[in-house]
Amino acid sequence: MTPIMTLPKRVMIEAIETHEINVAKTLEVTVRAKKEILAALENARYAATSIKDSNSRYTMYRLAPYTVDGPRLYITGLEKFYDDMEYMDYIQDYRPTNRTPLEIFTKLFEGSDFNINYINPQIENRTISTNFYYISRLEALSKAVEMFGVEIEAF
Repeated sequence: MTPIMTLPKRVMIEAIETHEINVAKTLEVTVRAKKEILAALENARYAATSIKDSNSRYTMYRLAPYTVDGPRLYITGLEKFYDDMEYMDYIQDYRPTNRTPLEIFTKLFEGSDFNINYINPQIENRTISTNFYYISRLEALSKAVEMFGVEIEAF
């Protein structure tokens, strides 16, 4: 199991999530530098934040190395979805012809921890023809997002 960081409210000073359309979310957390937090960070690889108005959906962040400045500890993270899509295996040669968003995005997410939960009915029947040749899944995903003119949100 991959360790996920939990932070008690008593040590929190500030937490900022940055959201932009079709760009990886970032997480910046400032906490009191306590021994217990430093020890937990040694094994932590991810942090999760709940999505507003949801009790069961979370955004996962891959943690970057932390920094300590006196009594404060600074933790940053990059949304796991974008990180995974960038570093998973490459799309070697995929040439969809007249394919819908569901068909293309399903193929691009194949083998990942992610899947399609919703496609706007206004574009679900739109088709594109293109090619993805030796590019990262993130590059392929960005290309498909641009071609279909959609927004993507991972959770």
